[in-house]
Amino acid sequence: MDLSTDRSEELSAQLATLVNKHRQLDEQVSQETGSFVQTSAERNKLRQLKKMKLQTKDQIAIIEQQLA
Repeated sequence: MDLSTDRSEELSAQLATLVNKHRQLDEQVSQETGSFVQTSAERNKLRQLKKMKLQTKDQIAIIEQQLA
């Protein structure tokens, strides 16, 4: 797939943003799992963080395919 330079730059910027978001979510998940998770609220928060992390990873994969 041949992308225009502008579109390629836009996708690259989106990719960088998503990679950063994924890294931040990974750090949050690590912090949450570093302590013993007791309450249902804490378990729900961890579940949401993991879901967001997976969604972000999927978005990264889509953009990488478009850039390839």
